[in-house]
Amino acid sequence: MHMKRTNDFWEKLFSGMKKGQVITVLCLSLAFCICVSVLFFSLYQNKSEQYGDYYDAMKPGYLASESVVSDASYYLVDQEASDIALKKAQQMIPPVFSNDMAACLKSLQNASEVAKALKSDEDSFIQTVQGINVSYEIAAAAYAELSADPEKFGALIYDMAQKVSTTGLFDSDELAASASSFSMLNLLYSFDQESSEYQKMMKNRALVRTGVSGFVSFQLSSLNDTLSEGQIEAISQVVEAIAVPNMKYNAVLTQALQSEVDPETAKVVYTLVPNQIIVEQNTIISEESSRVLLLLSQQKSSVSKVKIVGSILLMVILTGIAVVMFDYFARRSLHKFEFFLVFLVGSIITSVLAFFGYKIYKALSLPLFEVVMPVFFVPLLVALLSDRKSLGAVCSFLLSSAVCIMPGADYSSFFLCVLGSVSCVYLITFLSKRRDLVIQWAITLALSFLYLFIWFLLRKSSLSGFMMGALYDLFNILLSFVVVSALLPLLEDLFNIPTQFKLRELANARSPILQRLSQEAPGTYSHSMAVADIAETAARAVGANAALVRVGSMYHDIGKIDHAEYFTENISLLGNSPAAQSHENINRNLSVAIIKSHVKLGVEKGKQIGLPQEVLDIIGNHHGNDVVVYFYNEAMKLHEENPEQYNEPKIEEYAYLGQPPQTPEQAIVMLADCSEAACRSIAKPTPNKIEKMITMILIKKIVNKQLSSCGMSITDLNDVVKSLSESLTGRYHSRISYPEEEEKK
Repeated sequence: MHMKRTNDFWEKLFSGMKKGQVITVLCLSLAFCICVSVLFFSLYQNKSEQYGDYYDAMKPGYLASESVVSDASYYLVDQEASDIALKKAQQMIPPVFSNDMAACLKSLQNASEVAKALKSDEDSFIQTVQGINVSYEIAAAAYAELSADPEKFGALIYDMAQKVSTTGLFDSDELAASASSFSMLNLLYSFDQESSEYQKMMKNRALVRTGVSGFVSFQLSSLNDTLSEGQIEAISQVVEAIAVPNMKYNAVLTQALQSEVDPETAKVVYTLVPNQIIVEQNTIISEESSRVLLLLSQQKSSVSKVKIVGSILLMVILTGIAVVMFDYFARRSLHKFEFFLVFLVGSIITSVLAFFGYKIYKALSLPLFEVVMPVFFVPLLVALLSDRKSLGAVCSFLLSSAVCIMPGADYSSFFLCVLGSVSCVYLITFLSKRRDLVIQWAITLALSFLYLFIWFLLRKSSLSGFMMGALYDLFNILLSFVVVSALLPLLEDLFNIPTQFKLRELANARSPILQRLSQEAPGTYSHSMAVADIAETAARAVGANAALVRVGSMYHDIGKIDHAEYFTENISLLGNSPAAQSHENINRNLSVAIIKSHVKLGVEKGKQIGLPQEVLDIIGNHHGNDVVVYFYNEAMKLHEENPEQYNEPKIEEYAYLGQPPQTPEQAIVMLADCSEAACRSIAKPTPNKIEKMITMILIKKIVNKQLSSCGMSITDLNDVVKSLSESLTGRYHSRISYPEEEEKK
């Protein structure tokens, strides 16, 4: 019971396919999802890599070819720029000059020696002050002015030297070298090196040696009443000569003060919000924008795992939908599993080719990657192989959907791919010969260019980009058609699928077995060709596969070749020869067996020459399981006339061993076969007689349940009857009697 339920489950899951085939389809579907997910997501760069590519491609001063927007919120610290800014801020801190105690003492010592020497004679004074680096002229002039009161003037010299040291005396060369770019100075007068009590001073107010004389003169100006100008000048010159610069540049304190600059105040920061434009298309790229792209490229990021899982689930759902749709549109097909194999294996191959196509797109910097996506050849191949455009459309849907999970893809990518491939598939309507693929290729290319042009208009891209995209689109479609043209015959032979091309080849009347049929069973051959003509027309009337109906009709009676003389259409051509009396020379049961066997023999011969299964089914089912009417009626007549001698015939012994037609094509061949043979027996055929005859045949087939499984409605069957009536009326219409014929009569 459990096993039965399991089998029912598999049968319902994919009708017409075995359990192993269903598992294969499901495994291939899963393999496609995994293949697409793994390959396409390996193409994804994390956000930092994407921004890195933008940074490499977009240089400052150039025109931006596309817009770049922020994908999230960012707080970007430009550490390099911040370090430069911090260094600049530190360099803006004025240098520190601190009081040198040794220099102060040296100045006071020099002043003390001058004051002491002033109390001695002139020679001793001059000799002493010259030793302190005072010139002879200044020393002589000073002694002359100051010797009158050495105590007073000595004390003034000492006081002025001390005042100069207290004010702070700078070395002009050191000041120029250490504060060349500054207008302010930091002064530390305290002798405590740990003190931070800096005083600010304008650089132009710093006291240097050349300004000491003026400084001292200004200090002594309040004593003008007691000092002469000569005395003031003498004191000023002496102090200028003996003063030692005591304000020295202090590199340690300067660096310490610079290090106190707060790095936060010099930090260079960029803040971004989601969807904020960093670089706008067709604008000049700024240094700042380029710097932001560089900082974004240095951020640690990865492809969102949530997005990966979501995309995989989406692919599973889309693949499931595509597989269900494919199964629906491939219903009642004997090659459903083979079509699934081509569809799924081809889709896996397409995903691999798409992966490398995207690599080419990146390497060649193409305007868009869709033009190198191989979404044409699998839909076209499936549609041509199955002669069902709906299956090709399903392939287009799935492959175009898969393209949408590639980096940089959006809804327009789906429409661009699906419109091009579906247009290619549905142009198969115009196909009748292999060379028509060239015409189809040209039309497909034109439509694809149109879609591409519209896409470029919507994106406001350049004309040069469109031309490059069109060139690669041309190559893509051309290569797809070449691949399809090469693969189609191979798959036809591998799976023995009756494509339109293969059916046209089989419909060639010069086929060896048809040649043999025409020679050994000319009546059957003539009947088969007539059935082929009228059945093909009827098939077109109801939208059935006309090519398959024609081929099935041509081969449906090849089982009669070995026993041609036992069939009516051939007996009439044998005249009164012994072969014409074949059924009269054998047992009735053997006659029935021979008549019935032509179906089985036809199937066997069809297998030997490699006919597709669809054609074999037409051969095997063109009589269904109906009875051999003539012999059954004869047996019933004998039984009714002499029931004691002849038992009532069993209907199953006179029934053909096939099954009722399972497809419209099989049903059409059955009706055409019976109708053509029956119309030959009408003495004076008229349109009414022919139509009435065919209608009666249809009714009998319905009563005998021969058409209950063919999938045709009463309307379709009536259309078939109408078409057969018109065709047979044109073939077997009555003619007027000519005078010559009347005389002969």
